Amino acid sequence: MRLFRSLHLPSLLVLLALGSSGCSDQAVNANNTPPTATIDQPTVGTEVLEGSEVTFAGTVQDRTTPVAELELTWSSSLDGELLAGAPDAEGFTTFATSELSPGTHAITLQVRDADGASGQAAVDLVVTPDAAPTISIVEPTATGVYYANLPVTLQATANDAEDLPTDLRVSWAVDGGAELVTDLAPDSTGLTTSSTDLAAGTYVLIATATDTGGNTATDTVTITVGPPNTSPTCAITAPESESSFPIGDLVTFEGTVGDVDVPADWLTVSFESNVDGPLGDANPTSDGNVVLSIATLTAATHAVTMSVADEVGGTCSALTIVTISTPPTATIDAPMANTTVNDNETVAFAGVVA
Repeated sequence: MRLFRSLHLPSLLVLLALGSSGCSDQAVNANNTPPTATIDQPTVGTEVLEGSEVTFAGTVQDRTTPVAELELTWSSSLDGELLAGAPDAEGFTTFATSELSPGTHAITLQVRDADGASGQAAVDLVVTPDAAPTISIVEPTATGVYYANLPVTLQATANDAEDLPTDLRVSWAVDGGAELVTDLAPDSTGLTTSSTDLAAGTYVLIATATDTGGNTATDTVTITVGPPNTSPTCAITAPESESSFPIGDLVTFEGTVGDVDVPADWLTVSFESNVDGPLGDANPTSDGNVVLSIATLTAATHAVTMSVADEVGGTCSALTIVTISTPPTATIDAPMANTTVNDNETVAFAGVVA
């Protein structure tokens, strides 16, 4: 109270003036309205695959601050700040990215004016993880036999949870070496087939599948490529050539087969007559023995061929000649059956052979 009483009138007027000025500033701040933000893209419920490009678009406005003075920030609850800058002259903002992490994102568009007032909009966006594809080598196999003078088949099956098989790409390479085949497009089942020439040696082959998101998967196989293929060997050991058999008899063909590259029982063997055509197939034993018996050869002279093939088409053949004949016939015309003659009586015998 003493202080108030000691003030002179001019001082009181100054204090009143200062108080009046402070109320004026507060009135200006009270008139500033915060800016607003609207997210147009992505929309509510949007789901995208990991690695897909997502477009973000929105609009910011402020009734009391020019658009050029507004500052905006796009952010993600998982990936943090995505973009910071200013809207265009119409208050529009847009950008795109394909670098979002898998998961559910709370996407926020925040706008701030020069006085620090702010507004924001938010929307959820789900980014589904893009799983890697799968790939499985069909050929070649670790137990297969391969030759330096023949192409090696490269076959693999690729699939993906998100992409169609035809959208995947498959490549082959030698581990630590050059690519063999690139950019193979699988068929609708995921199968790809190609081939390559390899010199003799041991190789680790790598098949790689790539999906549309750039994810990859691999499968490997180790193979040995041998020297050039050698054709098989073969011989017919029975019956001897020029043998003859009565029609209807069982004729047994025997032979031996072999191959320096693969076991004898890998070979395929067939017999054929130039008269009766194919006679049948025979399965070689592991020792290379072959047997085929047949009782239906027609009456004729047959050139019988035994044909042998290995697993890559190398062949050999052997030939034997057999004659199938009809036996002669004989009939007795005299004496008649059950004829009785006297002792010392001359008996006439007559017959026909053909």
